[in-house]
Amino acid sequence: DTMYPQERIDYMLQDSGAKVVITSRVANLSLELPSTVQAIVLDDEDVQAQWGAQDASNLISVAGPHNLAYMIYTSGTTGQPKGVMIEQGSVSNLVDALYERVYSRYAQPLHIAWLSAFVFDASVKQIFASLLLGHTLHVVSRDVSLSGEHLIAYYRTHRIDLSDGTPAHLHILNESVNVTEAPDVKHYLIGGEALSVQLVQGFLHKWSGYHPVITNVYGPTEATVDATAYTIEDVESLNVLLEKGEHTVSIGTPIANQAAYILNTRQQLVPIGIAGELYIGGAG
Repeated sequence: DTMYPQERIDYMLQDSGAKVVITSRVANLSLELPSTVQAIVLDDEDVQAQWGAQDASNLISVAGPHNLAYMIYTSGTTGQPKGVMIEQGSVSNLVDALYERVYSRYAQPLHIAWLSAFVFDASVKQIFASLLLGHTLHVVSRDVSLSGEHLIAYYRTHRIDLSDGTPAHLHILNESVNVTEAPDVKHYLIGGEALSVQLVQGFLHKWSGYHPVITNVYGPTEATVDATAYTIEDVESLNVLLEKGEHTVSIGTPIANQAAYILNTRQQLVPIGIAGELYIGGAG
């Protein structure tokens, strides 16, 4: 992210051992790279001319499930950011798991909105699940994603069926004024932080007759984006949470080929209702 401090960019390049940075002309102007790192400016005319003269046939696939798909850095809120190395097989499993929990509900190809920043792992879920499953991916600009009115207009103009987002995105949609028409999005994948039951209640009651499905997803970067999911099908399923006096929406149950255990300080399973630490395992 070119908005990162230069010190953080330098640390990530050194820590990862990167040899090449793929960038654009605008971003390259503000980027200071060490002499050991080569910049490839995608929209540079000279670079495009060189590419045009090269062999354009498909490469032979040499990657397997245990090769790296990507390396992504954590936020670093508790110290230096950590580079998390994710394998191809883990991303493939995520796509299969999302198909089972979310995409298999819908028969026709979907229009999917991608709101998250590309430097966060939520982008992996949107990019690979949508394109590998044959859907259309719409890249929403940051300016649009930060305005409830603009975001709703984008959803309607591009006939978006499914969108990612954080609780903050639901909040700005709730706070949108002078918008009488609902977004028309069928399904929201919400993650990144705890999801308030009150926030969901306000959202599901904002527009008369509009009842989208909301799936609350949870997982640390190391688990390949999502490890568990909980789906609110309609207002009735939300009312169940309200009757139980719940303040936050559950993170749900493990998605395909993942496992979640609540263990005590001796790493023993605790009974239902007893607090402990969450341990995650599986194909992620």
